[in-house]
Amino acid sequence: MTTDHLHEQANASEHSLADVRCLTVNQAAELLSLGRTKVYQLLDTGALQSIRIGAARRVPLWAVRQFVRTQLEAGTGDVTPVVHNAVGGGK
Repeated sequence: MTTDHLHEQANASEHSLADVRCLTVNQAAELLSLGRTKVYQLLDTGALQSIRIGAARRVPLWAVRQFVRTQLEAGTGDVTPVVHNAVGGGK
């Protein structure tokens, strides 16, 4: 099998090679700006997908992207801009 053939297969697959990268739970938490406990809750409920390699749990990058996309499409993602009141401002 040639390298070109492998690249064609990768491009035809559902996820690109860049998306195949797997993150630790800590890395996924950092990427999502969440705590480790919250990420484990998302993993336990199936809201965020992961794989196990022996005892290690890894979160594919595509799963993080899919989670964010799903949250935005469902309207559950907080995308409202935060407005800060000026110091000393009136009511």
